[in-house]
Order: sequence, then structure tokens, then C-alpha cells
Amino acid sequence: MIQTRVFLVGHPRSGTTLLQSLIATQPAIASFPESHFLKRVLTQPPHARFLRWGLVSPAMRRLFQRQFALFLGVLGVDQPPAHLPSYSIWLKDYLGAFVRLLDTLTLAQSKSIWLEKTPAHLYHIGALARYVPKVKFIHLLRRGVDVISSYWVVAHEHPAVWPTRTVEQLVAEWQRAVQISLQCDGKPNHLLVRYEALVADPPATLQQVCNFIGASFQAERLQQYSERAATLSLPHEPWKAGVQQPIVNRNGARFEQLFDAQQRAYIMQAFAKLQQEVEQL
Repeated sequence: MIQTRVFLVGHPRSGTTLLQSLIATQPAIASFPESHFLKRVLTQPPHARFLRWGLVSPAMRRLFQRQFALFLGVLGVDQPPAHLPSYSIWLKDYLGAFVRLLDTLTLAQSKSIWLEKTPAHLYHIGALARYVPKVKFIHLLRRGVDVISSYWVVAHEHPAVWPTRTVEQLVAEWQRAVQISLQCDGKPNHLLVRYEALVADPPATLQQVCNFIGASFQAERLQQYSERAATLSLPHEPWKAGVQQPIVNRNGARFEQLFDAQQRAYIMQAFAKLQQEVEQL
């Protein structure tokens, strides 16, 4: 029986792959590469309005079918244990099929908890909370200047995958993501974790996470995180390669080099208030 379904969310480049890999070392927990299941459908402006009513348009059905097939390919599943509905107009039916797929794959591993990590599912926690039973959310928050620096580097190294953003756009996106997470602070099915606390003391943070999702914690298994990271990062995701290296705090390494004095001043001022709230968690 599935005990808990967990979604790990946050702004991209916040360290979610590291946290996912650490959580996945624990014996009761199954995890998978990013599904992007809702991200690539519901974020598109022509379709997002349907979410308010829990409806799926014909165009959204096709997008869901395509994304589900892509995810099955990533998982290497030839004969899926669950199928998307062919004609349903209800979002809950598509999410139900997605949940049944992860449930079945988790039980096949003799595990009782699964963790799905697509950072941008942060923007769909309302739908996930409404339609996914026994669900919990882990939010990972990282210092804004370092999120922006990391994104800036990756977007310039892999422009075909990571859309180029202006400094102003990156600031606004980090602010939006953090505000959503802060609004969830204190809610019973949400846990907010700081990247800085994670890298400073992985065992203590993982103990907190396991307590939250109801899993036993075995500290010695954290040594397997590099192996787990290798199974969760795909060959076409070279920007995740660093997660298999020893855990260190990578903050502060690039900000001064990437941005001029005027940009740095703008970023620091824009982040000051929210950053202070995050540090009080």
C-alpha cells in the first residue's frame, strides 16, 4: 500500500536534484527522473484557464498524451501499468492515471513512498493537492543571488534547453517562486527546506524530511546519494552532473564574476526583504 506521495518543488537551480538524490537513498522511498507532467501542459496560456474548473481541452489531452509517452520512454516502460483516458474532460482523470503509474512502479520495488521532482510543479500545487491523495510537498529554497547565478551559467551553456532570461525576469521569477513557498509555510502537508541548511548538515535535514513524510531514516545510506543521482539524472541533462560530486555549499562562487556592479546592486536590493524571510525559516 502506498503510504505517502511526495512532490519536491522549488525554483530551478535551487538544489532540488541533490535533495531528491539524498531522499531517494532511504529504503522506503522510490523516486524517478523529472516527469514535467503538468509543467508542459498547464503553463501554456491558452490552456491554463481550464485549470480553474478542473477541465481538460482537446488540445490539452494531446499534450498530456505526448508528455505521458515521453515520461514512459524516460522510465523505459514498454507496457505501462496505467493509461491516460482517451476522451475525459476532467483533469483529475489524467492526474489519476499519472498517480497510478507511479504507485505501481513504487510497489513493484517493494516500497511504500514515492517522490516526484519537477521543480515547476510548484506552480500547480493547488491541482496536485486537490486531486492526489496522501500527498505532501517539500519546497527547497536557496539564496536568490546564487539561484540567479546558477541559472545564468546554465542558460548560456545550454541555450537550446534553458531559455535566456534578463536579470529583471530572473529576479521576478525567484520572487514569485519564493512567495508561493512562503505562503505554504506552516501548512500541515508542506515542508520548507533551505539549501544552505541541507549542505551544511545533510543528515539533520534528511532526518527532518523523513519525519515529515513518515519514513524511517538511515543515515548510513546517505553515502549512496551519488549512485542515486546517477539514476535520476538523464544523459541529456549534463547540467546535473555536479550533483554526483561531494556535497559542498556552492553559494557565492559566481555572483561577483557574472554581473556588473549595477546589476549586483539591483539584485541584492530586490531580494533583500524576501531573503530575510527565508533565512528566518
